[in-house]
Amino acid sequence: MIYYGGSFPFLHEVNLKNKIEKKYGKEVFIENDAKCAALAELWLGSVKGTKNSVVLVLGSAVGAGIIIDGKLHRGVHLSAGEVSYIMNQISPQTRAAEYFGLICSAVDMVRRIAEIKKLEDLTDGKQVFKYIMNNDVEANAIFNEYCINLAAQILNLNYILDPEVFAIGGGISVQPILLERIQWAINEIKNANPLHTANPKVVACKFHNDANLYGALYHFFVSKEHTFSF
Repeated sequence: MIYYGGSFPFLHEVNLKNKIEKKYGKEVFIENDAKCAALAELWLGSVKGTKNSVVLVLGSAVGAGIIIDGKLHRGVHLSAGEVSYIMNQISPQTRAAEYFGLICSAVDMVRRIAEIKKLEDLTDGKQVFKYIMNNDVEANAIFNEYCINLAAQILNLNYILDPEVFAIGGGISVQPILLERIQWAINEIKNANPLHTANPKVVACKFHNDANLYGALYHFFVSKEHTFSF
C-alpha cells in the first residue's frame, strides 16, 4: 500500500502490487526506488561489506536507503530514509520550511542552469555539466550552492547515523566533478564552522542511475527466497 505518493499524490492508498498482479497475472514485489538503489549497492556495489552506510539518490528530490548492521533499515512506519522531508530551516513566524528534497533537487539545479544559459532543453544535464566543467561563472554559482546545501545535510546525517560511507547515486553521479565539489563543500562548511568534527566519506554509487533497477532485481530474489550466492 502506498501512502502519500510523494510526487504522485494520486497513488495515495493505492495497492499497486495487487493492481499489477491482477492486470498481468504475475507475482509482483514492490520496493521504494531509493531503497532499491541501496540494496543494489549493498549487494554488489560501493557499500558492499559495510555494516552501516547511507545511499543518497539525487533526482527530482532526494531519496535514501539507510543500512544498519548490514541490513536495509525501514523504520517502524517504513519511512526511514525519506530524507526529502528533512527541513533545512523553518520560519518561526510563518512556520514555512525549506526541505532537503527541494533545495537539493538535481533536476531543479539542472533546470536553473539551463534557464540562465538559455538552453532549449531544460533537462539537458550533459550540456549543463559542460558549462560547469568549463568553469562558467553563472553555472558554477548555482552548482556550488547546490553542493553546499547537499554537504550540509550529509554532515547532519553523519552526526545522526555515523555511517562508514555515503554513496551518491542518481543521474548526475556519473559526473566526477560532483564528488569533487561535494568534498570541497564539506571542507568549506567545516572551515567556516570549526566546531565540526565529522569527516564523512563520500563515494559514487557503482551502478549510478541504474542502481534502483539492480536493487529491484535483488529485492525480487530475496522476496522469492531463491537460493543464490550473493
